[in-house]
Amino acid sequence: QTKQLLMATISPCEFSLSPPPYVALLFLLGGYLGEVSGTTLTLQSFPSDILTSRNALCLDGSAGKFYWSPSSSGSTRWVIFLQGGGACATFGSCFTRSTTELGTSKTLSADITLNGILASSQSANPVFYDANKVYIPYCDGFFFLGNRGAVSESGDTLYFQGRSIVQATLDTLIRNYNLASATEVLLTGESAGGVGTLLSAGIVKTRLPVGAVFKVAPFSGFFLARNSFNGAQGRVLNVLSLGLTLHGASPLPNNDCVTAGNSDRFCAAPNNTYAYLTIPSFIVNSYVDGVDFAEFVTGSSFEGRTCYGDESQQLANCNQEEIDVARQYKDYFLADLTNSPGYSRNGNGAFIFSCYEHAKSWTEPTFTTYVVASTQLTLALSSWFLSSNDPPANHQYMDCALGNPPSVSCNPSCAVGAPIPPTPPPTAFPTGFSVGTPSPATPSPLPPGVSSMPTVSPTSTPIIASTPTASPSIPGGSGSDNSNGSSNSGVNAGIAVGTICGAAAILALAYCVYKRNPPKKNAIQMSDRSELGARI
Repeated sequence: QTKQLLMATISPCEFSLSPPPYVALLFLLGGYLGEVSGTTLTLQSFPSDILTSRNALCLDGSAGKFYWSPSSSGSTRWVIFLQGGGACATFGSCFTRSTTELGTSKTLSADITLNGILASSQSANPVFYDANKVYIPYCDGFFFLGNRGAVSESGDTLYFQGRSIVQATLDTLIRNYNLASATEVLLTGESAGGVGTLLSAGIVKTRLPVGAVFKVAPFSGFFLARNSFNGAQGRVLNVLSLGLTLHGASPLPNNDCVTAGNSDRFCAAPNNTYAYLTIPSFIVNSYVDGVDFAEFVTGSSFEGRTCYGDESQQLANCNQEEIDVARQYKDYFLADLTNSPGYSRNGNGAFIFSCYEHAKSWTEPTFTTYVVASTQLTLALSSWFLSSNDPPANHQYMDCALGNPPSVSCNPSCAVGAPIPPTPPPTAFPTGFSVGTPSPATPSPLPPGVSSMPTVSPTSTPIIASTPTASPSIPGGSGSDNSNGSSNSGVNAGIAVGTICGAAAILALAYCVYKRNPPKKNAIQMSDRSELGARI
């Protein structure tokens, strides 16, 4: 049934309805579909004894909280999502952060509506649509890792208790929400929440029932553990180094990287933790991540280049030199990822796209529209989650290589909202895929040349200066990062998805017309403009 629903969405011309009525129906139902596709989660508080014993406080001392939506059918499948939003590593920057919505729970709304990986639509989110859903707001400033307690300077007091917020959430879910009966759990998050997903995986696993399937899928959380383009220590590494001390995050508990004998400082880099992580993981990331790339060129002559500042243009306005720098970042990224032991570990997978963006892929519209190796992101993630210790090649999706100006973008699905060349629709579920029965996805071969793409040899250890320098906070990067969790994720889901349905209707009509009258070669050119648009 799910496959039929997906095919109904993707391949309208295969149905008996003629295009005009079908298009009209999509427009009429667009608003309704938008309203029902999002999931409304309500704000929950910790029981007083758990709050007190865990001291689960935001930076400003307000109580940590979480959002919750139960399964409508009593499912024992869960999704736990960690919000993103940069990081702070000095008392001053953390104090400033404590006065914003990323440092307090005082401004949290009573409920939020989210979509993407948290959507309630079976066609958009086939495996997790009816899961129990938990969304943990980010208010500690250091990847949900702080464990120091209250710290005062110049009369001001901050609370570094991010780890306690995660633990208190788990305590509360076990006691009052039946997490103790979970059979399948996905821990996920975006940006800083993606980093937290990798670094908190061991903590979460220890609290789940023995025998429960537990996997992690960080979105835009694979940051490079390298020096920046000009040779200086990367600012992300600097923040990680400083923050471990300020937030009292050492030692990192239940961390496979640390257990293997590495230092907390080494293992705090997300790609180093990934290399040792024995929990099945699925990396969802751009190989030219907008925020991490901006950090990479900070301090060089390429910092602040106009063509890097607008994600909606997908690097279309860059000159050859600027594209070459982006390619160097891409080579580093692919070298660090594909040469990591985690990339070749059974049970793991990855969905690596060329779209120039940060922290957009977990939500709509990109969660259902991004396509790599003829497979939609939502289906690739679903197939991996339902698999059981498959060879990693079964669940690795690697995108095409960037072109040269002016035709830089190589993946039409990066241009969300732009006219897309009429090509056969992407496949629905891979052959043999079933929502209830684990089976491997069709292996996705790497595009020609990818195996030799990384021209720069990867470092065996992260390049970290012996003494970190004082650093400001890392910017949040995406609209969803700088919010209480709702501004970029579906508070206006009805309007947003209604618009998407309308666009889908137009594309459906165009596709049907194409099927009857295929255009001549090169008659239609792809636009590089898109609606991704949030400032990095």
